[in-house]
Amino acid sequence: GRGKTVIAAAAAMEYLQRRRLRWLSVAKLLTDLRGGFDSPLYKAALEQIDPAATDHALVLDDLDKINPTAHSLQPLYVAINGWLERPLPLLVTMNRSPEELADWAGPDFGEALASRLVGYSTVVEVKGRDRRLD
Repeated sequence: GRGKTVIAAAAAMEYLQRRRLRWLSVAKLLTDLRGGFDSPLYKAALEQIDPAATDHALVLDDLDKINPTAHSLQPLYVAINGWLERPLPLLVTMNRSPEELADWAGPDFGEALASRLVGYSTVVEVKGRDRRLD
């Protein structure tokens, strides 16, 4: 409600003037990744986050919206790491600080995920009141 997604959308629209990008809701992505390995939703989600299969920028909206399972977080971590290693443009919105993100993601991926996002990115804190609560 503070405008993170609106700011990300404005940046994405500007970027789209020059190149292509993919916008993903992480809540939907993590839900799809919770399926079994043979699930069509699981396979489609993996294809969307495969950095080797695209040269698109990636927007991950609301990274921390729902609680992940290790099964769903592993491919997301691999995707983020791959986007940063290539390097491809990556924009992430979330409601947590990097330290809180590390706790949210848990002991297997938390610190590594937070470290990569902070190490390869500019963290911009959007302050203000939540407009939805007004």
